[in-house]
Amino acid sequence: MKKQLVFISLIFISLFILGCSQDQTNDSTDMSSDSSASEQDFESELVHEVEIANIDESVEESEENNLDLDELEGANRKIIYNAYLDLEVKHYLEVIDELEQTVSDMNGYIVTNQTSRLDDELHEGHLVLRIPQESLNSLFDFLEASEQVTIKHRNVTGEDVTEEYIDLETRLESREQLEARLTTFMEEAETTEDLLNISRDLTNVQYEIEQIKGQMDYLDNRSDLATVELSIIEQQTELAHDQSLNVGERIKEQWLNSYNSLLVGATNLFVIVVGNIPILVVVLVLGGCIFWVFRKRKIKKETSKE
Repeated sequence: MKKQLVFISLIFISLFILGCSQDQTNDSTDMSSDSSASEQDFESELVHEVEIANIDESVEESEENNLDLDELEGANRKIIYNAYLDLEVKHYLEVIDELEQTVSDMNGYIVTNQTSRLDDELHEGHLVLRIPQESLNSLFDFLEASEQVTIKHRNVTGEDVTEEYIDLETRLESREQLEARLTTFMEEAETTEDLLNISRDLTNVQYEIEQIKGQMDYLDNRSDLATVELSIIEQQTELAHDQSLNVGERIKEQWLNSYNSLLVGATNLFVIVVGNIPILVVVLVLGGCIFWVFRKRKIKKETSKE
């Protein structure tokens, strides 16, 4: 009986030890699996960051190596031209009409057109034109050949932006390469976290590409079209007589002018006299008193001599 009890006790102890060891095994298995998963996530994120860093380094090396002097010298020059002119014209409105037509024929356009009156007949204005760069000299020739226009001052400046434009082209090419690589990485991404990280980087790169394209479009527009500012003032000119008038009409016109001059002079004299009557009365009274005193003294002297 004692042997049976000892045997049963050994069986229970063995089962208890076996259960405890099984629990420890399961716990260690869970811990190892969690640790393995976290290590895989860390390795995945680390690989993604290393790949992005390698791409950025290769892009920077590409930007530094692509922009060389031979490419700069062989490129089409990008020059922004600005011109400023002071003009005197005989007939302002006629010149403005001719300018508008000329600019339209050159495939240009007028940005601003400000006109103001100096008096009832004379005008002045300020115009800003955009015309193709190759038509700039044609515009100068048109103004110099016009009998109604006198160029008082002209200033033309140019800004060479070729190097800046080539640098933008190189940056655009490298960013587009980076965009293609990130797109490939996105297709090959295995986890949601990698997909989100690559998507964020791809969005930033695409934003940079749009910025670079905008800067290039701006330089293209400024270099393709020259900007011309015109300050225009109308000259004071005497009205010419119509050559078709006959002698009788011209004499009649001269008589009317003389009559108007006399009438204006008489009117002005009348206004002066009437307007100064109080002063004239005082002057006459004082003058009369002085004359009477001197005349009385003169009479006394003559009487005393006799």
